[in-house]
Amino acid sequence: ITKNFAHILTGGLGVGSYSTCVMFGRVSITDNVAEYQAGGLGFREFSHAQIYSGVDIRANTAMWGCGGIYVNYDSILEVSGNVSIAENSAPLKAGGIMARFNSHVVLSDGVLLRGN
Repeated sequence: ITKNFAHILTGGLGVGSYSTCVMFGRVSITDNVAEYQAGGLGFREFSHAQIYSGVDIRANTAMWGCGGIYVNYDSILEVSGNVSIAENSAPLKAGGIMARFNSHVVLSDGVLLRGN
């Protein structure tokens, strides 16, 4: 998922409310841009995201919000294994991971969060 653009929500992959997303293996989410919410991955409220070994989330940009992974309220983000979240940017808020309002983020075993 590369070189996508969104005016409002998510440049790369957006996951809607009350949804589940599982990612593993050779997945690359790179060079995506959003003006508002999430450059790379955006999860709406009451979502559950599991990201496992081999996923690369890199060089995504959001002007407002989060460059890498944006997790909206009452959601769960689990990241483990050989996952790289690197070189994402958001000039006004969070570069790498942003979790809002009663959300839970678990990073374990080999996750690289660098240069955001």
